[in-house]
Amino acid sequence: MRSEANTLRLFIGCGLQPADAASVASHLEHASWPSQWRMLEQASWHVTALFLGERPASACDHLFTVVQACASSCAPITLQQGALHSIPEPRPTMRWIRFLPHPALTSLHHTLADRLGLQPSPFKPYWPHITLARSPRGGTRALEDEGMLLLPTLRLTSLSLYRSDVSGTGRIHRPMDTWSFTGTGPADPEVAV
Repeated sequence: MRSEANTLRLFIGCGLQPADAASVASHLEHASWPSQWRMLEQASWHVTALFLGERPASACDHLFTVVQACASSCAPITLQQGALHSIPEPRPTMRWIRFLPHPALTSLHHTLADRLGLQPSPFKPYWPHITLARSPRGGTRALEDEGMLLLPTLRLTSLSLYRSDVSGTGRIHRPMDTWSFTGTGPADPEVAV
């Protein structure tokens, strides 16, 4: 889709705590596969809650209101078993840290989609993930460390409205505003696959 001057590419997501981002960055310093991929910069790492696509800048005020309301009713979410995965097979174009599906994040995804009049993801289960890198041509040699556990847990504590801008090295994702999860729901339920 062609982007107009008053249009932004937007999504809603959860940023990483500095210690978690530093842990992943430390692992990547010792891995050889990043040289074969276009890496996303560390500041862009996030877990997507809902992709919005191209939106007029004038829609941001409404989006801020919806995201803030959802954050205020959601308790922090602890994801489990973040392991390195490449998709799709057999010639992957993306490398993720993929976590086990989590009912609270899936519920948040559906709530956001409903409140914004959008269709939720057709993929079931809804896999929480952090995109680390992309390869436009797909790679077959980039399966080093596949399945390696990188983050045993990841605690999501806030929700942001992000904009995605083109740069010389790919897209850069930056939060436009962030709201803490302040809901007082029950402790994390058992993770269901």
